Amino acid sequence: MVYDQSITLHRLNLSYLVLRYDRGLVGLLVKEDMSKRLDDLLKKREQLNAQIQKEKNKQSQQKRKEDTRRKILLGALMMEMIEKGELDEKKIMKRLDGFLTKDIDRKLFALPEKN
Repeated sequence: MVYDQSITLHRLNLSYLVLRYDRGLVGLLVKEDMSKRLDDLLKKREQLNAQIQKEKNKQSQQKRKEDTRRKILLGALMMEMIEKGELDEKKIMKRLDGFLTKDIDRKLFALPEKN
């Protein structure tokens, strides 16, 4: 005769307990609901990974904004210094001619296209 009975034991964090009586032998099987616990942990990990990636993206974006702002301010300073005669415009233009490779950038400074 085979007899199966399931009960829940919350204190032991067990999902069910199966008692099986078969031909005079008594076996006790305890099964924890590992798949639900594992699924919960995997879901938490995915959420944490998403939060980490979101924070990394936010920091990276902030760094790019700060870098862009620095470049704009430095450019404004250089333009003011050129206007006041504190920097030689010809030297700056010569440096720009060697530095700028994209035609669209070169047009901003009235430099000829590079072939």
